[in-house]
Amino acid sequence: MIKKYLINIFQKATLVISSIIFFLIILELFLNVTNLDTKMLEPSLAYQYTDLEVYKVSENSNMLYSLIPNTSFNFQGTHEKETKYQSRNVTINNLGFRDIKDRNKIKVPGVFRIIILGGSNTYGALVSDQDTYPVIMQKKLDEMYPEKYEVWNAGISAYVLSQKAAYARNIIGEFDPDLVIIQDFNVGRRNFLDGSNFIPLFKKNKELYLENVPIYFDAGYSKTSYFLVYNFAFYRFFITSYYNILNNFNIPISVNGGRDYADFNVNGNRINERNFKNLIEDYKDKVDIVLFKPVTICTDQFSIDCFSLCNQNQCEEDSSNEYHDIHPPSYVYELYADELIDYLSNTKTI
Repeated sequence: MIKKYLINIFQKATLVISSIIFFLIILELFLNVTNLDTKMLEPSLAYQYTDLEVYKVSENSNMLYSLIPNTSFNFQGTHEKETKYQSRNVTINNLGFRDIKDRNKIKVPGVFRIIILGGSNTYGALVSDQDTYPVIMQKKLDEMYPEKYEVWNAGISAYVLSQKAAYARNIIGEFDPDLVIIQDFNVGRRNFLDGSNFIPLFKKNKELYLENVPIYFDAGYSKTSYFLVYNFAFYRFFITSYYNILNNFNIPISVNGGRDYADFNVNGNRINERNFKNLIEDYKDKVDIVLFKPVTICTDQFSIDCFSLCNQNQCEEDSSNEYHDIHPPSYVYELYADELIDYLSNTKTI
């Protein structure tokens, strides 16, 4: 009697489990066709939405977006203390860098090529072409050492270290720089280009799911959760549905010692650190890499040369000063150029 009862229970449990597995398989196939799990992420993604006329979606699913070669536009909006103009010219050269002149991909013998990567600070979000600090550096170096140095501006607004690392790999492989300077400020997950079709990027790069599927109950640090988020659309669908419901009803949940449940940047920061360390490891013997921190202090996080315009407390104590703004007026970039040239003169071959 007991044996028959147990067999009956086992058969029912097997049927239930089989039904659940069958349902999940069907749901997984459905989601892979419709991309509904990815589409549901749209309201919670981070976006780059400035100067869109000169940006495009990148074919590189680690970079997400890039500048459009051979374009130019005049944008409104400058720093409140700007004295030179009220609108700004933005020019993208033949190779897709913000620059007032075209560049030759092949380096001239005897010329020292410096390429500076960064976010909106290096791109020069509130200044005209001639006032980005790489362009000012080029002008000053030309006056000091004619035809000896090239300084390229590879800044792209809102780029975080994962995007800069991917961009740096392309730049090092294609343009053979002697020195790569990487400006570091933006943190967290990668931004997508506002209004763009982001779904193909997720399909090419599933690491993006780890940055953008909401974190629950320390799931961001769980190997099991990483595996499920990375490999199964149905898991992403359920997790994102739960988040969207909570978000729609403004229901806060605090986990992990007070961290809000929607802190998407936790995994973004971890992925940034890993990708950047991988870049350094892969290229440390091939090209000189310097980290540049204009408004934060240097740490030994990446064990490479680092230069900061701040001392230990300066930026924090005087954050209202335009010299510590992430998007300063044009005259501040004169200081950037002078300080960087002085630093490189004392520490590098420049």
